[in-house]
Amino acid sequence: ESSGKSGSFFFFSNDRQFLLKTMTQEEKNFLVDKILPPYHNYLIENQDTYLAKIFGVFKVNQRYNSSPVYLMLAENIHKISKRMLASIYDLKGSTYDRSVEKKMGARNVKKSTVLKDL
Repeated sequence: ESSGKSGSFFFFSNDRQFLLKTMTQEEKNFLVDKILPPYHNYLIENQDTYLAKIFGVFKVNQRYNSSPVYLMLAENIHKISKRMLASIYDLKGSTYDRSVEKKMGARNVKKSTVLKDL
């Protein structure tokens, strides 16, 4: 179990092959409405992609709490050897803390650096 900067919680399967991520309703709506349709098409056309596969998005209603919990089940791609990758990007649906200093030119970035999408 761990938490991200956004306040989401991440839960990993015992073998670390899968992860569950908590989401707000707004994040779930954005993922389902805007991200998943083109993502699905991309996965069909690019079956050898290293993008994490999303296996499902779930709504869990709690008996004694009126607020549902939204979860995304995905493949944990951190098992892929970083030597096989030219660049690693941390893709987000959020703009919180997503900028990179302009003085960091592409030539100065280490191969192991996780780049941001904005």
